Amino acid sequence: MGVIWDKVWFDLWQRKGRTLLAVVSIAVGVFSIGTIFGMVDLLLSRMNAAHRAVEPAHMNLILRQPIVQETADSILTVDGGLSAGRGAADQPNVWL
Repeated sequence: MGVIWDKVWFDLWQRKGRTLLAVVSIAVGVFSIGTIFGMVDLLLSRMNAAHRAVEPAHMNLILRQPIVQETADSILTVDGGLSAGRGAADQPNVWL
């Protein structure tokens, strides 16, 4: 082996507690990094599935001022639209 490797093995053998702590620390770190990367993939796939499951809106229309009822009714007649969202700002719980 060589003098350097003899010194390394001697130091590792003489300081068993410190060697064990270093090995355990490295193992915990590697496990943690693997767990984090594994959870990112799992979270992204489950978040995408949950988002698609609620049928999100394809378009949000945010108005600065309240609109008249005729305009709101004309929005409901747009082809391909399933439903329209809430009414005027002064009536936040009224759905069109």
